[in-house]
Amino acid sequence: MVPGDVFGRTCQGEAAIGSHPIRKAVGPGLAFATALMILLASLLLAQPASAAPSTQPAKPGLPNRIAVIGDSISAGTGTEGLNIFSPDQTHPNNNWSTGTDGTIDSLYLRLLRRNSAINGNRQNTADNGKRMRDAAGQASSLNTGTDLVTIQMGGNDICKDTVADMTSVSVYRQQFVEFLQAVRSRTPNALILVASVPDIVNLWYVRGAPGRVNGQES
Repeated sequence: MVPGDVFGRTCQGEAAIGSHPIRKAVGPGLAFATALMILLASLLLAQPASAAPSTQPAKPGLPNRIAVIGDSISAGTGTEGLNIFSPDQTHPNNNWSTGTDGTIDSLYLRLLRRNSAINGNRQNTADNGKRMRDAAGQASSLNTGTDLVTIQMGGNDICKDTVADMTSVSVYRQQFVEFLQAVRSRTPNALILVASVPDIVNLWYVRGAPGRVNGQES
């Protein structure tokens, strides 16, 4: 299950993800997926031309240690029950990356079925309300032996009342680059998996919001 399959916080404060079937039915929004593609493209286009990097041999085998960086989605906040939300209570075992709840089937559990060496080697640095500006700080606390670093971050950067209040593309880009640099400094051989931002408006609607949110059709 990936971040787009679960509940995130609403725009009135961070919220919940969970393992309830209805929550698993929510897919990533096209608008946010498109925005992410534009962001990644702009990252590439903004870089000065340079010589092609030298090739590196592929690292054989599966990861022996996994970590997740993120906000309330990766902290599993409010995931105990569909109708009872505990906005400040985290449930990290329910998260998509390093969780151990069998109904979630996290990346960690999928890897564990194929590689027993990863057993117990999981780290969750995610916390409520975090934004991309916090990603580098979370990366600085990674175990130096981490093989796979996963990140799902940005919901709190865009979940604002107006576009002006959102984190700008240029600032978001710089903060993301700082995160990459922090991972490289802390655990240079780790593979990095970047997950997309979920469709916040759609999540709001599924949780029972009116048909229109901030003037937009749900």
